[in-house]
Amino acid sequence: MADLDAFLDMKWVVTVGVLTFLFIVLLVTTIIVTIGYCLLRRRQRYNMSRRNRHIVTQNNSAYSHPHFTQSLSISTNTVDSTVNPTEPLVNNVMYAEILL
Repeated sequence: MADLDAFLDMKWVVTVGVLTFLFIVLLVTTIIVTIGYCLLRRRQRYNMSRRNRHIVTQNNSAYSHPHFTQSLSISTNTVDSTVNPTEPLVNNVMYAEILL
C-alpha cells in the first residue's frame, strides 16, 4: 500500500511539473510573438512613412504634375499628348494620406 501511495504522489508531482513546464513554454512563446509583431508593425509604419515622404517630395511643383497639366490643358482647350485622359484626377498628397 505504501508503494501505491508513493507512486500516486510521484504521478502528481510529474503531472504538475509537466503542466508548469508547458505553461512556461506557452508564456515565453506568447511574449516572443508579441514582441515580433510589434517590431513588424513599427517597421511597416516606418516604411510607409518613408514611401509617403518620397511621393510628396517627388513632385515638388504642383504645376509640373501630370494631373494638373491635364486639368490646365482641358481648361485651355489644348491637347497634351503626354497625359493619359483616362487617368483619374487624384492628387499625390491625398493619395499618400489615403495610404496611411
